Amino acid sequence: MNCFTNPTNLCRGLALAFTLFFCVLAESVSADGLYTGNLKHVLGDVKQGQIQNKLDTTEKIDNVLDGFEKLGCNGVRITIFPKGTNPNPEMFDYLYQQAKKRGLTIFANPAQDAGGQRVASRSLKTLPVKNNLKAINILIQDVKDFSKKYPCDWINPFNEDGIDIGGFTGQQMQYVYQNLHRQVGGADLIGPCNWGIPAAIKVLKRTNIHNYISVATTHNLGFNHDKWQEFIALAKIRKLPVWDSEVTFTKKYPEKPNRFDAAMEAEVDGLVLYHAWTAFVKLHNGELNNSGLSVRDRILKNPNQQRLIPGKYEPQEGDLLFQYAKGNKLLNALADANGDKFSHCGILVKKNNRWFVLETSTTVTETPIKVWQKRSRDKLMHVYRLRETQQKHIPKMIAVGRQLLGRPQDPTCQITDAKIYGPELVYKSFKRSAGKELSPYVLLEHLQWKPAEAVILKQENTVPLQRKILTAENLSKSGHLQWVYSSKKTNSSKKTNSGKKTN
Repeated sequence: MNCFTNPTNLCRGLALAFTLFFCVLAESVSADGLYTGNLKHVLGDVKQGQIQNKLDTTEKIDNVLDGFEKLGCNGVRITIFPKGTNPNPEMFDYLYQQAKKRGLTIFANPAQDAGGQRVASRSLKTLPVKNNLKAINILIQDVKDFSKKYPCDWINPFNEDGIDIGGFTGQQMQYVYQNLHRQVGGADLIGPCNWGIPAAIKVLKRTNIHNYISVATTHNLGFNHDKWQEFIALAKIRKLPVWDSEVTFTKKYPEKPNRFDAAMEAEVDGLVLYHAWTAFVKLHNGELNNSGLSVRDRILKNPNQQRLIPGKYEPQEGDLLFQYAKGNKLLNALADANGDKFSHCGILVKKNNRWFVLETSTTVTETPIKVWQKRSRDKLMHVYRLRETQQKHIPKMIAVGRQLLGRPQDPTCQITDAKIYGPELVYKSFKRSAGKELSPYVLLEHLQWKPAEAVILKQENTVPLQRKILTAENLSKSGHLQWVYSSKKTNSSKKTNSGKKTN
């Protein structure tokens, strides 16, 4: 007997179905509610930073990703290089891994204009591909290989290729999409990312690539703002959302809006912010420049939640506070060894109309926020907030954390409720309320542990390389969090004209 032959089971089945539907609907509405207009995806672009090897240190990459989060980006666009031409594979891998850890979506497409042709030639120099089946098959195979090594959310095998600027014919583009369909590691194919909206319109009209793509994309390089509605209408017929996949603030014609404003007026569903790694973010510290602040204010419904406003932080229960503080010697040693900004974290709670931090000090306790901040190196306090879709878990998260009050601190960072260390308290409070990880544990052997060896051996007779560790740094990069505030750095000393410090 199934649910359709039993009225009681049928009702229960329908009730469950409606419950699931409305849960999914509520989740999607909340997620989309971050942005203005129809925007659902805003991606920061790093391709030229990778192509020019300007993102050549982990510090720069961390700063860029910090800036993208402050900007409001929920994704990043990276480069598919022709085989053998990536100038810095180590930093490419680091950026990819860190973006994934932060929960950013990833879109990849080829380097430079005529990018598909460059991949097909296995050189950053272009190669004519008309009637060259060998070159086309190289493109297909190399994109497949890339997707195996770097699983992405979206992949486009082209970048400003085809029809109006030569290279691929429409039929060749269709052939490539057809042979990559469901063959790119679970990524969705999107495109065609043509040079200009008219070319993208021709591709949609003259091919059947809509059978293989999940998003219709274009670059508006010709400033054909009047063509947006035609492109969007064509995409809607094919039930596809639309992105401007390379938007800039360039204003070529005085009488026309810039490309960013035109895309916003057209109410596209997604934006790739071209050159965002340096156009909107200060590479040396991860803060937004004036252009970045302007973009953020345009795309976010509530930009002040993402904005650094010294002295104007509005506390909210459940905010997660991060700092580097003397306390757990092992966590401090690991933070120093791994170049982490944070070694400790806690949960903001309210009691008797006063703000406290639920944290692990000598025991799990509630510390007045001013006392907590004074313990921080340079008196810095960094605040992250659960994303809107996760804020429903805050009351239970706080209740779960308070159940651990009084437990002693764990100096060896083991996984047990008998003793608790700072990041473990935050992790368990969220996990036991939301059923999700803020960030996974990492084995000690996968961290830079050697500089911390002396600290470990003072506590234990051996170095437990297989021990699972939670770090405040990794928790801060969770995709379930968004940065909302950092306190201003205090200057306890001044520089003389000679550059030396005086007290």
